[in-house]
Order: sequence, then C-alpha cells, then structure tokens
Amino acid sequence: MMNSRYLLAIPQSIVVAISCSCASGPNIVLPEVPQALRPPAGQTLFTEALASGVQIYECAPKTNQPSTFEWSFRAPEAALVDRAGHSVGKHYAGPTWESI
Repeated sequence: MMNSRYLLAIPQSIVVAISCSCASGPNIVLPEVPQALRPPAGQTLFTEALASGVQIYECAPKTNQPSTFEWSFRAPEAALVDRAGHSVGKHYAGPTWESI
C-alpha cells in the first residue's frame, strides 16, 4: 500500500477588513452587508488590508480507511497590503493576522 500525501494550494484574492467598527472613513467605500453582519451603530473603521494568497489543502489517507484518500484544509498563506500596495502584514494558520 502506498502512503502518499499531496498538497494543493488554491490562489485567491480577498479583502480583509480588520476593524473594531465598520463605518466609512476617508476614501473607503464599504459593501452592503446583511443586517445580521453589521457592527453596532457608532462604530468606525480601524484599518483595512487587501490580501493575496492561497488556501493550502492536503490529500492523505483517511485515518480509519487507509485505502481511501481525502482532502483536508491545512492553512492559509496571504500577504496583506494597504490600498497603495505597501506591505502591512500577513495571514497564516491559526488563523492569525500579523502586522509588520
């Protein structure tokens, strides 16, 4: 029986808004979101980051069925930048967002 593992990295571009609020600030246009996802009234946007990276999945034998394989999520890896393209941090397993 072969015990192989394969990794799959799926590219994605996402917008991450790290905030203690969600009201608009200078030059920031917020998307329409369902009421249940909106922050309380009076909150203001703290910071915004654009993200570009991948979601990493692994194909490995199932624990109870070693002859059957399955994909499982391992980690995200994304670079975070501001609207001018300057690096502001990274996103990785945890999930963790780290500023620089």
